[in-house]
Amino acid sequence: MGAEISERTFHGAVPLGEDEVSAIVTYGVAAFLDGYRGRGN
Repeated sequence: MGAEISERTFHGAVPLGEDEVSAIVTYGVAAFLDGYRGRGN
């Protein structure tokens, strides 16, 4: 995901909009929780 963000912002030169930041954060949190959620849940 980090490389995709760098490419979308031209390595930080172009800021992302609030909607894009929110979507990226939401996706990242969901991926984190999926990775650490127990297999029985």
